[in-house]
Amino acid sequence: MKKFQKQKNKLLFEDGSQMFVTKEMIQRFSLQRKEALSEEEYEELFRYRLRFSAYTWLSKRDYSSWELEIKLNRYCRQKQWISDLLKDLQQKGYIDDYRYAIQWVQSKKYGRAKMEYFLLQKGYSREFVRRVLDEAYQTNTEEIIKIWNTLAKKEKEKRVMALLRKGYHYSEIKKALAEIEE
Repeated sequence: MKKFQKQKNKLLFEDGSQMFVTKEMIQRFSLQRKEALSEEEYEELFRYRLRFSAYTWLSKRDYSSWELEIKLNRYCRQKQWISDLLKDLQQKGYIDDYRYAIQWVQSKKYGRAKMEYFLLQKGYSREFVRRVLDEAYQTNTEEIIKIWNTLAKKEKEKRVMALLRKGYHYSEIKKALAEIEE
């Protein structure tokens, strides 16, 4: 049995842990009349709270499964509960790493090399990153030309360096410059 005290929208357990609950959770689990939960009730309540938190975060923005797992790990030590929740969210279509990665890449204005670095930092495998980048960067030429034109007031060497810092390869820049000069 897990004994707890109620403080407005918070449950304080004897082991020092706490859980924020909504009015709906208080009603659903009949918490207003209880002072203790069985292990099964506690697990059900905790899993419900994890799901509620995940839905709240996903309603604000998209997350990769890795990012959501890190957030959930802050609140729960039960790896299996988190794993079960992530699988369920993926099956329901709330989490789609491929869609998330494509959208993330398209929202940034960096070259392929820099995006590869960022995606690897987000915990994706090399094979997954290459697949995403192959779809997102079918051609960099138009993007390079657009950036080149916005940097028109700078000298050629500085523009090339700016493009290199954005993660474009020198060979791609040369190809785009050849198109501009034609």
